[in-house]
Amino acid sequence: MHSEILIEEFAALTNNQGSIQALRELVLQLAVDGQLTAKLTKGEHWRSVPIDQIAECFIGNSISASEKSDKYEGRDEGRDYVGTKDVDGWHGSITYDTGVRIPLSDDRFRVAPKGSVVICAEGGSAGRKIGLVERDINFGNKLICCNPDETKILHSYLFRVFQSEIFHKSFRQHMTGIIGGISLKKFKNLSIPLPNLATQKAIADTVDHIFALCEDMEVLHQEELALKRATVGSLIDRLLVAQTEEDTGQAFAGIASRFNELFDHTSTIDELQNSILELAYLGALGGDNPKIVRLEDLLAFGPRNGFSPKPSALRTDTKSITLSAVTKGEFDEKKFKYIDDVIESESHLWLRLDDILIQRANSIDHVGASTIYRGAEFEFIYPDLIMKVRVLDDVEPEYVLYCLQSPSIRRYFRDHATGTSGSMPKINQGVVKGAPIPLISRPAQSLTIETVRELSALCELLRSQVWESERLQAELMNALVHAFVGQGPHGGGAANETTEILAQASDVLARKPSSSDQSKALAAIESSHEEKPAERSPSGRLDLDLGVKFTEAVLVGAIVTEFFKVGGEPIGNFRLQKAVYFARRHNGERVEEMKYLRKAAGPYNPSMKYSGGIAIAKQKNWLREAKGRFGFGHMPGPSANEMADWIAQFGFGEAAQWVADRFRFKKNEDWEVLATVDYAIEHLQSLGIEPDATQILQFIEADDEWRPKIEKLRLTETSIEAAMVEVKALFGTGSEERTQ
Repeated sequence: MHSEILIEEFAALTNNQGSIQALRELVLQLAVDGQLTAKLTKGEHWRSVPIDQIAECFIGNSISASEKSDKYEGRDEGRDYVGTKDVDGWHGSITYDTGVRIPLSDDRFRVAPKGSVVICAEGGSAGRKIGLVERDINFGNKLICCNPDETKILHSYLFRVFQSEIFHKSFRQHMTGIIGGISLKKFKNLSIPLPNLATQKAIADTVDHIFALCEDMEVLHQEELALKRATVGSLIDRLLVAQTEEDTGQAFAGIASRFNELFDHTSTIDELQNSILELAYLGALGGDNPKIVRLEDLLAFGPRNGFSPKPSALRTDTKSITLSAVTKGEFDEKKFKYIDDVIESESHLWLRLDDILIQRANSIDHVGASTIYRGAEFEFIYPDLIMKVRVLDDVEPEYVLYCLQSPSIRRYFRDHATGTSGSMPKINQGVVKGAPIPLISRPAQSLTIETVRELSALCELLRSQVWESERLQAELMNALVHAFVGQGPHGGGAANETTEILAQASDVLARKPSSSDQSKALAAIESSHEEKPAERSPSGRLDLDLGVKFTEAVLVGAIVTEFFKVGGEPIGNFRLQKAVYFARRHNGERVEEMKYLRKAAGPYNPSMKYSGGIAIAKQKNWLREAKGRFGFGHMPGPSANEMADWIAQFGFGEAAQWVADRFRFKKNEDWEVLATVDYAIEHLQSLGIEPDATQILQFIEADDEWRPKIEKLRLTETSIEAAMVEVKALFGTGSEERTQ
């Protein structure tokens, strides 16, 4: 059954660290739901029983810090005392040698015996820290011990149940209090699935087997990454010490020959980015011999500290950036706080174009982090923990920034920071002034800037490929949950769907993301519009003769293209689902023809994402997933220009533009309200009902999936009436159209 499939497709499902843990969680979910193997399916011998019927449950004892220090620390004999901090998260290991032991003769302390399971009951780790006890221990009062009755339940099975998301969901639902916790009474009443002992053992053994494979794969990933990092380090060192053009060319060739293999992890990409900045610092990218000068020799202003008044609880006219605005090396305009102080327009505190900002205090890894300000004047001031400098007119500020961001200068700042034993080491103005900067000619500075920009764009593209791979992996796992467990938008796992998903898993995950960036995608879009349009399809509906899913892929591509043209941002799955819905309604299709389901964020068509239009468009490289300012979404892919003829043939360009023009600037909530109301109208009309706002509200309230929309979208009869008016203007929804 599912365990055999998981093992068969193991390599595809464990191609990164995050996916391995996701696989573990999926395996547990299948196991406790009786779907892991054909022999372990739920039958008459499965029951749901409260925990206190199969295990003795009790909490431990607290010890004050003074009592612990005076009586129990440093003892050579006694029983180990374990607190929450000594339980290593989800994986079950416990640190026994804590330095605290309770005398065996002290019967005031409760004992968690070997073979019991302890679980955290309170705080941020509640339900998440779980330990399988391997020797008798005393334990703290934030842990619950479950000592199983082995005639009813095996400790190995109980431990796996506690690890499962099914159990944790039930656990969370019964947590209360400000810090979040569950009472012993409520915990005892939680129910767990209980098969017979033979099935419990088979489940535990199967899970253990798959988890052992997961652990082996984690070790392989770690070893592979360590080897890659060592190789990258060696190749980059060779590049940095190259003395001649021939040496440099050979070093670049060594990197290029293994490029895709080595730079598929963010850590190696970061090393590549740092090497680019170091090459800039060494003068290797500008074709000029650098002369080392002090930073102060290049400054027209600064360094000067900022000002840190108390933040305001209210919105004011003055915004002060925080340290986080600078930490990542690119200015983040979202990281600020309002202040009540009025800052004079002549003040040095206001940020101006091309100001360079340097953190004078932060953690040792971030002290000296710098960025450049590219925004408007009088928008932000800067705080005391940041210094500001401005360079002379004959020096490129961006070139100086790259020097400041290079590993050599970052190392210089760390070496000269004071108070490094604390959490916030600092550098002073003298250190900043004395930073050694390699001065090169103005043309060489410009060439260096251009080269760093191009190579940095490549690094960003590589990162997006890593994110896309992780996104594909997460999508696959979600699809497996939908197909196996039946808790996703598919509503149940059909065998043929499961087989189809897994048959494609290896190919999908092994496929390298496109090497084209957004500018290439935009170029493809522009070139596609230069093609002579073909004759429009008479209806603009999905063409059944060519296959609904393929035609849907063309519509998906047309919409992604149209939305990307303005703003250059990916369109997320929520909006893409709704945009296709709106386009099809615009083209005259009825809801009953469209196979949309009433789901929480619906109307929603699950097949479009996993095997329909979106999946096919991605497979054909018409679009690709990418991370934009608003998160992950879809943007035109390297083969976007292939869509032009198909879009013209089906006449989808007009529908895509119609959706973009009318919905682009609406909030997601407005999209959902309009789609929900339109769907409700269509459904009720198909039953012969011409609905009013009251009936639509009743329809939504009667549906388990849609009922939460009333509170989420603040639906009232008045708001529904307003939506009905807009829906009719958009789609002409009404009984007269249905009968034509």
